[in-house]
Amino acid sequence: MAPVLEQLAAQVAGKAKIVKAKIDDATDSASGLGVMALPTFVFFKDGKEMDRQIGTASLDAIPFASESFDWVICNAVMHFAEDRAQFDRWLAEMWRVLKPGGVFFARLASSIGIEKLLVPTSNGRYMMPDGSERFIVDEQMLRDSTASIGGRFLEPIKTTNVENLRCMTTWVVVK
Repeated sequence: MAPVLEQLAAQVAGKAKIVKAKIDDATDSASGLGVMALPTFVFFKDGKEMDRQIGTASLDAIPFASESFDWVICNAVMHFAEDRAQFDRWLAEMWRVLKPGGVFFARLASSIGIEKLLVPTSNGRYMMPDGSERFIVDEQMLRDSTASIGGRFLEPIKTTNVENLRCMTTWVVVK
């Protein structure tokens, strides 16, 4: 989660401040804020708590009303989809809870840069050079998915190649 928060902090610099704390290193702060479960996100404006989101949710049925969030961050999750249909359902559910003008940020496994090193298994899943099996996206799939949900790219698609063992792609789209 830390790399995602760092990238988010860079994107909102000058407009908002992202602060992260490891509970083990900040027990007094966590206690003072009433943090009882992880993860907990506390949102402040002018020093006053405005909102709080606690815990995680299933991507099959996110327990929030439509258009609830300015940001949806999905870090290293979507490549666990069983197939394209599940990937599309998860994407639709995250898009549902995102407000118009909101930002969807996903970091997920892709074939970009290691296409020849992947071994297909089934249903869009591949054996990666690191020995893991993942649902893998490519650039065209991300472009097609962005178009199908009516999004627009906030940033170009970016991919990090981790020693030819796996590639992780960042996909940032505005609703």
